[in-house]
Amino acid sequence: MRVLIIGGTGNISTGCLQPTLDKGHELFIFNRGQHPADIPPDVVCLRGNARNRDDMVKLASSHRFDVVVNFIAFTPGDVALDVEVFGGKVLQYIYISSASIYQKPPNHYLITESSPLRNVFNPYSAKKIDCEAFLMKAFREKDFPVTVVRPSHTYGNTIPSNLNGIRDFTLVDRLRAGKEVIAHGDGETLWTFTHNSDFAAAFTDLFGNMRAIGETYHITSDEVITWNQSFQIVARECGGTANIVHIPTDFIHKVDPEMARPLLGDRAYSFVFDNTKIKQISPGFRAKVTYAEGVRRTLAFYGRHSEMKKINQPAVAALDRVLSIWHGEEKENAHANG
Repeated sequence: MRVLIIGGTGNISTGCLQPTLDKGHELFIFNRGQHPADIPPDVVCLRGNARNRDDMVKLASSHRFDVVVNFIAFTPGDVALDVEVFGGKVLQYIYISSASIYQKPPNHYLITESSPLRNVFNPYSAKKIDCEAFLMKAFREKDFPVTVVRPSHTYGNTIPSNLNGIRDFTLVDRLRAGKEVIAHGDGETLWTFTHNSDFAAAFTDLFGNMRAIGETYHITSDEVITWNQSFQIVARECGGTANIVHIPTDFIHKVDPEMARPLLGDRAYSFVFDNTKIKQISPGFRAKVTYAEGVRRTLAFYGRHSEMKKINQPAVAALDRVLSIWHGEEKENAHANG
């Protein structure tokens, strides 16, 4: 099949390129060429702006695609343009949504595709919900062949974290120095990290599968760990120390709302995903990359690419400020109670 990926240079999409080729598909990516990425030589790169109607009309009229995947549509206007230009021209359109759209706080820790969608804390998630609603309406009323996929905290040559800016080599550098890191709450909420190679293994099985039309899937690892364990794993693999300080989410948000942005609308709650539905489409799917293995791969990547060893100094300063205020209040409380 001829597969078009709109985007193709992001954290998740780059991990899907070679697996798509390995399954025998002819692969095209469409983007502005502004983000460097390791693109396999057999991928055909098309240039243009996915939010420019003229570029999209030209793309759809100049090429024939069986499957179109959009990784970078964030608003109903974005997907409305896709429905306009690809309607009646493709066998399947796959929209990349987000697992952050599930109800916060959740009414149950175990998430299926039918769990309620409601996230008033995160405008990004609210827009994704609106995009899904628009596309499913197009499916019902216009027979637009949409499949929705909801990834959750998928990573590749990166190291995730709970706070905005404290991730990747910034986190590694801090752990290696034995400096304090913050786990929200008691650090025991449950979380799932999915390596992009595992995501791609199941995701590419959706291509051209007519059973998936009009359906929604999440694709995640089945490994569930706590945030405390996530820091401990990274520290162990990088030769550092997990000097974890537990701070309530509300306190972090009060002191630095931007740093806490990923928490209230997503990571502050326990989430475990039931992958039964995607395994019906991809019967052999099993996430093979543990978080420890994924971290080892990323550290090896840093070893090969020293230019990627970047430290987010503003984020580090913000983290130290939150820690300083927290420890200051702890001392005041201890003095008052002493």
